[in-house]
Amino acid sequence: MTHKELIKRFHDFGVVEWDKQIYIEYLTIMNYMPDADFNNMLNIKDATDAEFMSILDFYYKYDCYLMLYKLLRDNRKERLVNPDVEDIKSMKIREDFEERQKRFFM
Repeated sequence: MTHKELIKRFHDFGVVEWDKQIYIEYLTIMNYMPDADFNNMLNIKDATDAEFMSILDFYYKYDCYLMLYKLLRDNRKERLVNPDVEDIKSMKIREDFEERQKRFFM
């Protein structure tokens, strides 16, 4: 593809900023992402934790925030959220915890 073709496609999105941004992110991924990360991105369920984090790092480094959000959202339960009551038991609770909690949830 040529720059002219890519730019035409960008302008074809009209005033839809979301689509323009995701298009830029796709171009960034296709043009700059290392082959290993690209292949892991296409088969994310089989990627190791290190490979998953490498993809996250790429998205963050190259400002692919929509793709970063999508990856985090889609893999939240499998890779990121592992609630454990031991986290609560091991917490040293601040004296002003309740006051801060009230302010946080206002």
